[in-house]
Amino acid sequence: PPAQRALVKLPTWWWVTNSSWRTVSTTAWIPTPRGIVTITVTAKPNTLLVNPGDATAENNGKFTCSGPGKAWRESDGDDAKSNCMYTYASASHTRAGGTYAANTAIKWTVTWRSNLGIGGLLPSIRTGLTTSVRVLEMQVLSR
Repeated sequence: PPAQRALVKLPTWWWVTNSSWRTVSTTAWIPTPRGIVTITVTAKPNTLLVNPGDATAENNGKFTCSGPGKAWRESDGDDAKSNCMYTYASASHTRAGGTYAANTAIKWTVTWRSNLGIGGLLPSIRTGLTTSVRVLEMQVLSR
């Protein structure tokens, strides 16, 4: 199914783009009587946190992935697997609003370093996005 749609009992793949899963850094500086002091802060993606918003599942179905996940492509075929999948057990039409409020977030490891030779670890941060996912159920007819 297209993005933001899923089918009951069919694994749904979760991922973030390569442009989201990358190390980012920024440097600030301040002049002092002894010269310029710089501080560089670097954030590196650590874990992909997925909450499919399924209140009927244990822990709302929340799980983690060790990397950015992988976007499914038609060339992968129907039997392909991802390390970042979730399978909804029921359709979303049974819920108020008709969708699951799914959240995907990146947990970042954040460090800092100065030109004075000191640095360290800062508290991790999370950035994420909530998306409405419509889960449909299909019936198969047989002869």
